[in-house]
Amino acid sequence: MKFTALLSLFLMCLVLSNNASAYWCDKNMTGPPFRGPCQPHCQYFCNLYYYQGTGTCLDQHICSCYYHSYTPCQ
Repeated sequence: MKFTALLSLFLMCLVLSNNASAYWCDKNMTGPPFRGPCQPHCQYFCNLYYYQGTGTCLDQHICSCYYHSYTPCQ
């Protein structure tokens, strides 16, 4: 019984998480919370602040985060 309830909850969360939109968010890495070049901070920043997003450096100081969420980049 407990296993069935946990499985149902997991499947419901999986279905709901797939309904979130995907966003790209570009951030300048020269200001707070990080100072310095984009790497190695970009991936850590995107993972922490943007719902386990994926970070890619566009240049030395611009980090582009790709993430799934119900709220767009701010």
